[in-house]
Amino acid sequence: MNNQFNFWTGNKKKLPSRAAFYKSINIFTSIKDAFDHTYYYTELTIKETFKFFVNLFSPNYQKSIDSTASPVMISVISTNLFNQFGFGSILWIMALISLSLAVFNILPIPALDGGRIVLVILEKIFGSPIKKIEPYLVSSTYVVLLMFMLFIFGKDIFTLIKK
Repeated sequence: MNNQFNFWTGNKKKLPSRAAFYKSINIFTSIKDAFDHTYYYTELTIKETFKFFVNLFSPNYQKSIDSTASPVMISVISTNLFNQFGFGSILWIMALISLSLAVFNILPIPALDGGRIVLVILEKIFGSPIKKIEPYLVSSTYVVLLMFMLFIFGKDIFTLIKK
């Protein structure tokens, strides 16, 4: 164990050495582990996404805001991961980001793919009236998502400047 800077908390904390992240296993165990880890992190991402939205619309909204990161902060975290644990940690965080984006993209928000699926289902049930309001729904949710994104960018840039 090394005494190193923890990029999530900003504190010095005992972190495992680089060797703890690498182990030699056969191909079949590796494939099984990959499926197990993917399932685990998918389930965790879904739970945390649900908690994010519950907290976002509650008095605990600050927890949701603090748990988000823009590409600015992701690059800082990735750099710290690479410096502490090497290239394998970059592959790991890339996989987590891809998984998180996949889960987020299937949410029933009109501007995302999950919202498009919901709108197609509603159109099949109710007919063409959905076609009339769909552009307004999609446009308004794009605007909300862009405003949220800009807010998170600002939060991360302010955090970096403050340090």
